[in-house]
Amino acid sequence: MKRITGFRIRKQEGVKALPIPYQDAAALNRLLEKVRLMGESFFTMSEEIYGDWLNSLPQDEFIELIALE
Repeated sequence: MKRITGFRIRKQEGVKALPIPYQDAAALNRLLEKVRLMGESFFTMSEEIYGDWLNSLPQDEFIELIALE
């Protein structure tokens, strides 16, 4: 059985660099403020409540959340 040992990006003609990542500073600030207001309860909520919270986020804030490193 062979194992995957590495990953190599395929070279595409005409592509010289990766695109600039999408970033919406206003949406990120709104998202971080929501998390700050929740305090410690953000980290202790159940999966069901977290799912409902995610579903209630506007699309731009959700994108910023998944883009956080």
